[in-house]
Amino acid sequence: MSKNIVLGSGYYNSTGFPLDYKCLHSHPFDEISLVIRGDIRYISDNIIDRIEGRSIIFSRAYQLHNPYVAQNKPYERYQISFMHSSLSEEIITHADADSFILPLKDKDFEELLGYMKAINNDHSGIGTDELTSVKQKFLLNALYAKIMSIYLSAEHTPGKITKSYINNVM
Repeated sequence: MSKNIVLGSGYYNSTGFPLDYKCLHSHPFDEISLVIRGDIRYISDNIIDRIEGRSIIFSRAYQLHNPYVAQNKPYERYQISFMHSSLSEEIITHADADSFILPLKDKDFEELLGYMKAINNDHSGIGTDELTSVKQKFLLNALYAKIMSIYLSAEHTPGKITKSYINNVM
């Protein structure tokens, strides 16, 4: 029996975000958000950063994180969630990362947008046949490989959160 590789997907376009999360959270699945426009302060258990405009957010399963979206500015994004175990061993072996947010160059943005739209459209039908499962796995692995390529070559360095910072907050 086949299974859906992508657990959830969605598209959002409005001002701000209807759920103004006020605290860090985690979940048992990985999450990728492709921000088309917006002003975001992203905090995870290892980084803190602010990026405006086209960006990619990767939130690793079980890592504390929260994207704080400016409530008075336009915000548009695609998002998918998936189990890390759905990824190919070869891709995980060569590229893997903790949670991060990165600004995107136009060329990278367009490629990622194509993957996100394809995954979102494929998932909207909630197909369960074998072809849908194979297609989702292929698209997810291609998307993840591209994101890791961008991550590994990134020139952007977010602020690191140290244990002393966490201890001071606590």
